Amino acid sequence: GGRGRGRRMMPPPQVKGPPMNSDITFPEMRVVVANPDGKDDMLGVLSREEALAAADERGVDLVLISPDAVPPVCKIINYDKLRYENEKKEKLKKKNQKQMDLKEVKLSYKIDVHDYDVRKRAAYKFLSKGDKVKASIRFKGREMAHKQLAQKTLLQLCADCEDIAVVEKRPSMEGRMMQVIMAPNVEALKAAEKAKAASGKKQKRAEKGKKGKKGALPPGMADELGLSEDESEDDEDDDDLDLEALNAGIDDGEDEDEDEEEDEGGDGADYDLDSLSVDELGAKIDDVGGQ
Repeated sequence: GGRGRGRRMMPPPQVKGPPMNSDITFPEMRVVVANPDGKDDMLGVLSREEALAAADERGVDLVLISPDAVPPVCKIINYDKLRYENEKKEKLKKKNQKQMDLKEVKLSYKIDVHDYDVRKRAAYKFLSKGDKVKASIRFKGREMAHKQLAQKTLLQLCADCEDIAVVEKRPSMEGRMMQVIMAPNVEALKAAEKAKAASGKKQKRAEKGKKGKKGALPPGMADELGLSEDESEDDEDDDDLDLEALNAGIDDGEDEDEDEEEDEGGDGADYDLDSLSVDELGAKIDDVGGQ
């Protein structure tokens, strides 16, 4: 007869999790036992047989916790409960891990001081929240001749954010765009968070001391307690920063130039027309016409 096809043997399913009970082969081990308070009681160094007997006596499992310790550490616990606790810890850990996004801040090689400060605050805010920042400058037409100015602007931004950021990619050209990428400095952010937490506790104590007192605080006292209204308004302004609007302002450079020309030519008069006599008004008109 013909040869039959051999049946493919499937590997046995692998059991995930640490070795437990009879699968533990160490001759002796340090044994702890879980108590209802959530803390562990030390039973000491036991032989394999003694440890298995202690687990069997309690009607739970002997689970290998630290195989590399000398001697290895095992725990007497309900394994299903241990697995549930571990899964709960992993879920909490993933929940606390923030997704790092890449935010873009667009600048111009001829950006003015105010606009630069606005974008610097935006970059600083993103970095402090754990996001990466890509700062870019796009060149139009003959602006390619100003690469050095653009590089200087991007390096200045890196220097202004160096206390909470590291430069992941130095200024480089991609087509008609020069860009730099900064990543948050994790250690610096942790230190800043600790300082912020300490400052928050101090402010809460100050606010508690403020409660129950009638009347306004003496001048200057609000600033000393960190309760300045100006600071809170600044924070709200920072939170309301619209990155798309900022970047759109850079892309629409011609509109900015028109606005600047209107600002330069639209200075208001420093006198009240109604208070001038006819002769004085004629003199003012002559002055404006002669400019």
